[in-house]
Amino acid sequence: MKQIKAHINPLMIKWAREKRGFDIISASKKINNVKPEKLKAWEDENNPELPTINQAMKMAEVYKRPLSLFYLDELPRDFSVKTTDFRRHIDNGLFNPSPALLWEKRYAEMRHQIALELAESEEADQALPKRISIDPNSDPVLIAQKIRNWLGITWDIQRKWKNSNKALNAWKEAIENKEFLVFHTKHYNPIDEAEVKGFALNFSRFPVIVLNVKEDSPNAPIFTLMHELTHLLLNTGGFCDCWEHRSAKTPEHQKEVFCNRIAGEVLVPKEFLLNHDLLKVPRKKDEWFDDEINLLSRQFVTSKDVIVRRLLILGIVSREFYEKKHELYTEAYLKNRAKKKEEKVEEDDISFPPHFRTLLKWNGKLLTRIVLSAYHDKKITLSDVSDYLGTKTKHIPKLESVVFST
Repeated sequence: MKQIKAHINPLMIKWAREKRGFDIISASKKINNVKPEKLKAWEDENNPELPTINQAMKMAEVYKRPLSLFYLDELPRDFSVKTTDFRRHIDNGLFNPSPALLWEKRYAEMRHQIALELAESEEADQALPKRISIDPNSDPVLIAQKIRNWLGITWDIQRKWKNSNKALNAWKEAIENKEFLVFHTKHYNPIDEAEVKGFALNFSRFPVIVLNVKEDSPNAPIFTLMHELTHLLLNTGGFCDCWEHRSAKTPEHQKEVFCNRIAGEVLVPKEFLLNHDLLKVPRKKDEWFDDEINLLSRQFVTSKDVIVRRLLILGIVSREFYEKKHELYTEAYLKNRAKKKEEKVEEDDISFPPHFRTLLKWNGKLLTRIVLSAYHDKKITLSDVSDYLGTKTKHIPKLESVVFST
């Protein structure tokens, strides 16, 4: 039986492949093991071969694009945001984002556009939260105080957080209240934590922060969240990392050190740390025990590495003490990460959270609230809500009860 050919635009499938981050060989393996030569022939704009309808549908699935896009005469407008900030764990030199990361970036841009279009249909005189700006030449202590005051997070509020989940949710809600969209990546589109811990998209309205759901250290997403927020308040972009640049000679490295400094100061304010009972105990420099560092880590709900770094900045411990602890914490992190990769967890041993909580984690409360409000105002249909939030309609009532009750 003769197979029906798809008369698609070769420029469009090449564009879609490159935007997805695939080279010819990796893409051909995913498209039902099509030979690379065949895929090149499909993309040949001068004398293209035509794939079958089934092959075109498979390409659309692999490239995460609607099949109709392949039939366009011209390339679509590129909405990609150049001022993207990726927070990485290790300096691996040149950074080539994986297809999974590129997809998450494009998906975040799409949801930002949804929020913007739905919000623009609201009353024009509705007051918008004022986005503060920070001066990199100012005192980090004063900058951190400004950010905390803007977010409305006091020490009395922070000290009541019992664990990292409560702390992360509280920081996210405070940031979302200032019209910053906060998303998590999808567990079914895994991005290695070694590649990126989070990234930011800088828009004039509804700037976006995306956290990697694969971060297995409970306090790590909190620091990433604050690091990315600092970048957005600086109105800067570009690639970003979270390691310490001791020399920090380039502007990019100086920016990363600055953002790390501000994030640490916001999470562990100088005033509150110096007034802690542990710092009132007379001791020689560097006489800090692990249980004391652990206690500070729990009370400020941040990592032990951040605590020791703050003690270094305040001149309470030496550079040698910090370097030793930092090396130990990094080694423990890498061992734990390797152990998890080696372990094979049975499906029955995995406990999944309720679906509505996963949806809120993926989409954030702000976008969910914007979409549901538009539905109640009869601006969009229930089917639209399902599409925008990526869920079945049966889950929407539970989302409504959680979002509007908070």
